[in-house]
Amino acid sequence: MPIHVSWGNAEKTYTCFTYTGNWTWAEYYQSIEQGYALTKDLPHTINILLDLSEARLFPTGLLTNIQSSMEHPPRQFTVAAIVSTSPYVMTVANMIDRVYGRQGTQFKIFKTRAEAEAYLAEYDRTPNALPKTTSVPATSLPPPSV
Repeated sequence: MPIHVSWGNAEKTYTCFTYTGNWTWAEYYQSIEQGYALTKDLPHTINILLDLSEARLFPTGLLTNIQSSMEHPPRQFTVAAIVSTSPYVMTVANMIDRVYGRQGTQFKIFKTRAEAEAYLAEYDRTPNALPKTTSVPATSLPPPSV
């Protein structure tokens, strides 16, 4: 599968979604379901690392699917650390951060996975970070847009 889902650290404070090659929106929504299965029983906020460094072009419908994901997240998060050197991904990430950052969700772009992991580790250590415990919304995933 071109999207691999795993824990990002032993403390289980973030999940990692690693994209390789070409992928589809059906695979994207399947990875969200896998991420939710990992995190559903934990009471604290679980952040996200999206490693797009080995991904190819996005499937069509990027903005529609991201909007759908943000409006119906299977689980709340406060930080999405995105790994990519693509100017396109950087532009999209900055746009999403401007829109959803006002709601308390941060989208941060990093050129390397090590930088993203360091940021998330520092976020976890920061006493002034947003609350670590939130209620988990009982929403279901929206159907994939094809």
